[in-house]
Amino acid sequence: MAYINILKGGFTQRLGTFYGVRSKHGNVVKVVPFSKAPPTELQTNSVRAFEALNRISSGIAKKFWDYLNLKQGDMHRHNRVASWLSPCVSGHSFDPYKIATVIPSDGSVSVSEFFISNTENYGNVKIIVQSPDPSLSGGGLFVMVFDSQGRKYLCNTFTGLSLNITFPGIFPSPMTFFAMAFRSDKTIKGFNVHGFSIRSFTIV
Repeated sequence: MAYINILKGGFTQRLGTFYGVRSKHGNVVKVVPFSKAPPTELQTNSVRAFEALNRISSGIAKKFWDYLNLKQGDMHRHNRVASWLSPCVSGHSFDPYKIATVIPSDGSVSVSEFFISNTENYGNVKIIVQSPDPSLSGGGLFVMVFDSQGRKYLCNTFTGLSLNITFPGIFPSPMTFFAMAFRSDKTIKGFNVHGFSIRSFTIV
């Protein structure tokens, strides 16, 4: 809102595309500068990719932090996990398959089946874990279902060698969904995180 001083013949603050200020030379009218240029498509894609990474990282940090063998330092836990999994963001895009460069895929965990129904609002994922059950050593099995924007539909720690998990959800379309799982086995030196497995399902 502008304040007009009729006696001095000027105004202060903003009036449309102009603004008034007082200076040693009297009242001065200036043009409001243009705002910064809008972000490019690549910049927007990069922001969305890091948003997706941060969303899945927050779930891992919340449910599986105690099994990761990561040092928190002066970072928040979800930021530490995001830094750990940063290779899955490259080329301005989010690719969860690249988590395999951080968590080895050695066949000890397998997402054998994965299905999403957006008409009946449920999903199902089947997972096979090679013996021994990681919980026997004090470790755990992590399972997450999320979409290409990082929104989570299932996120928890499980036990057992054969899992058949059905979960509810409202699943938007078109969208690609991912089911990933990995394990952590406790050793003398700490936790060994491995067995990364992932499968995708796309609704058009």
